[in-house]
Amino acid sequence: MKHKWKIIALAVAAAIAAVLLFMPPLVPDGDTEAPPAPEFGSQVRIDEARLVLPTRAGAPARVYFDITNVGEGHIYISEVAVEHGDNATMTSFEGDDPQGLSTVSIERGETVVFGPESERRILTDYDSNIVPGTEIRMRLTFGNAETVTVPMRVYAPEALVDSGA
Repeated sequence: MKHKWKIIALAVAAAIAAVLLFMPPLVPDGDTEAPPAPEFGSQVRIDEARLVLPTRAGAPARVYFDITNVGEGHIYISEVAVEHGDNATMTSFEGDDPQGLSTVSIERGETVVFGPESERRILTDYDSNIVPGTEIRMRLTFGNAETVTVPMRVYAPEALVDSGA
């Protein structure tokens, strides 16, 4: 008789273990897992990225692109790095004297243009690896320390005038 109860107890324990093994985890009321954060790169759209070489040797090259904040909140660019360049600087050409910018703010839904006709441009030095027709990479660092890297084509200075870029 003793063995019969041991066998029943063992069978009940095995049944409980099987139920617990296949049962979904219990989540207390009101507690749910947060959805994974979207990739930061999906919160910005960068179009028409290009580097235009200067007409005069030794002058800085210009980096042009459009950036749109398609995310849910405000973002800002805190740093720009250009492949084969040591020093890329965000610059404001508003007024008589060009001024370096430490950050560029982009509101939700806003597009900021870094272009030949805009008040903001990026100037960079460059090495002998940057020649017309090649493709290099630009990395933007944002205020939340996230980065986005995009390819950009290198153009001769005449291409800017010829293509209307």
